Amino acid sequence: MKTFRLWILPALALAFATSPLPLPAQTPAETVYDLTVVDKAPAPKKRIKPDYPSSLKKRDTPAEITLRFIVTAEGTVTDINIVKFNDPDMVDPVYAAYEAAKFEPGQKAGKPVNTRMEITALFPEPKPAKKEKEKK
Repeated sequence: MKTFRLWILPALALAFATSPLPLPAQTPAETVYDLTVVDKAPAPKKRIKPDYPSSLKKRDTPAEITLRFIVTAEGTVTDINIVKFNDPDMVDPVYAAYEAAKFEPGQKAGKPVNTRMEITALFPEPKPAKKEKEKK
């Protein structure tokens, strides 16, 4: 009987060590609101200006990139996804600029919330339309 106990204890220990243990309860993912349902949209704290390479500055036609990301309730940018682009030279500078950007978070019912956004960046940026002078 003594031999049986010596053999069974290590076997039981191994069985318990390799059996799956229940995982702790996981917290539900924080809600992310679409831009269309927030009361106040996120806004950049300062102008987001990517450091474009010289290859883009020499182009005759505009380069375009579309990003989808989340602005957190704390105002940081996460989960950046490149939706489309027409110039690969634009991807890294725009991604880095938005990754480092700080926003005033979106609000719902007066409280900051995580908000999903999608933007399209152009280079060169379009010039603002000139106002026509009023005729006197």
